[in-house]
Amino acid sequence: MKIVIFSVVGLLVASAASAESKSTQKWTAYDKAGGKIGDGSQFVEGVSAVAPPPRGYGPEESPPAINARFGLPPEPDGTIAPRTHEAWRRAIRASRETPQIAKTAIKHEPVRAKHSTENSAAGSTSSNWSGTSIIGGNTESIEAVAAMFVVPTPRVPFGTCDQTYYYSSYWPGIDGNGGAGFNDVLQGGLEIAAICINGITSGYTIPWVEWYPAYSVGVSAPAMNPGDLVFVEVWNTSPTQGYVFFYNYSTDSSAEYSVTAPPGTAAYGSSVEWIVERPTVGNVLANLANYVASPWSERVAWNYANPNPTVYWMGATPEVGTIENLTMVDNTNQPISSVTIEGPNFLWFENSGSSCGANQQPC
Repeated sequence: MKIVIFSVVGLLVASAASAESKSTQKWTAYDKAGGKIGDGSQFVEGVSAVAPPPRGYGPEESPPAINARFGLPPEPDGTIAPRTHEAWRRAIRASRETPQIAKTAIKHEPVRAKHSTENSAAGSTSSNWSGTSIIGGNTESIEAVAAMFVVPTPRVPFGTCDQTYYYSSYWPGIDGNGGAGFNDVLQGGLEIAAICINGITSGYTIPWVEWYPAYSVGVSAPAMNPGDLVFVEVWNTSPTQGYVFFYNYSTDSSAEYSVTAPPGTAAYGSSVEWIVERPTVGNVLANLANYVASPWSERVAWNYANPNPTVYWMGATPEVGTIENLTMVDNTNQPISSVTIEGPNFLWFENSGSSCGANQQPC
């Protein structure tokens, strides 16, 4: 089966001629039904690109308060989390791309239909999330969470060619899993989708930002392609002001976005999470893409504004609170995506069941 991969923004298709420079290309966004959304500008209500600091500015030598004035991501503790700190150091030094932005018809919702499993109090199933989440920790309204993962290849289930889009999303986030923040999620990450028509599979890989219950906002920078190693940091500076920073190791390029909470929404810090999700598209829970596997490594969350911050590892039992392991199930309540905790700082995601296709167990 032939597979064609292209990078777009939320089913975004470049409308400019190929001779035009990327900086002047216009992007036209479409939902699954073909409805036009957005005009490909650098601003969508609640979301805007953040300019880099002045040339010659040294974030590593500057105090956190000054870095915050330029919207730079909080610095992880280099002693407690050295590899996360190294990722941060590389990210803030990377060249900053000028993106284009468009609203989509996609939402990345709080955890849905969660049920505890019989064999573990810390294990649960969900209709939309798989991954790990820290709940019941030192709840603070100012948090930061980082993730690093390899971009999967968009695929439909093996043996399937039904002219239907299949989606999966990869993101770290704040709130959305119980507590006071059960109904909001500040998040940013990667979306992949694939469709097969007449034996040919095409797909897209896009970064996006979102403060649910607002719709996801697709962004063009940094470009992400299958096999790329990507770093994402999500944080907020107040209950209603958030940021998302992307760094692509494979291209040494970055981009940053400011995200304002929708009216009536605020961050509570009642959970932090590292998630592979099947999103809601046009108000319908999407079919999960056949991503096969996705490794995540060396990432933490911390309440950075606290003078004595608590650091949470994505694969370790916290001193305060609980780490929850979530398995995604399909519409017949059968597992389709799960995570194996290989260690405090390494997660292995893989899909299974109906998302793999006929006679493919496991994928």
